[in-house]
Amino acid sequence: MTANATEIDTATATIPKIGDVVYVPTVKGYTEDSPLSGGKATILAIDSLCILSYPHVLVRTSRHPGIWYIWKLLEMEQSDLKIKYGM
Repeated sequence: MTANATEIDTATATIPKIGDVVYVPTVKGYTEDSPLSGGKATILAIDSLCILSYPHVLVRTSRHPGIWYIWKLLEMEQSDLKIKYGM
């Protein structure tokens, strides 16, 4: 079941917008040849999904367009990723 953005607890969740700039980690093991490098990326799409009856915001970025990230987890990494990748 896909969650609606209004079903997500907006009091405790920051919901990003398409076009927001975020940082994504390097994804190791994505291909046999090389990892996908991390860095600054633009949010291309936003969706939501219920996992174990808990709604999650998912984001897809320009840097890794084939990967959907759980926003809450990616959001917790933003400070560390910004230090790592700068700019």
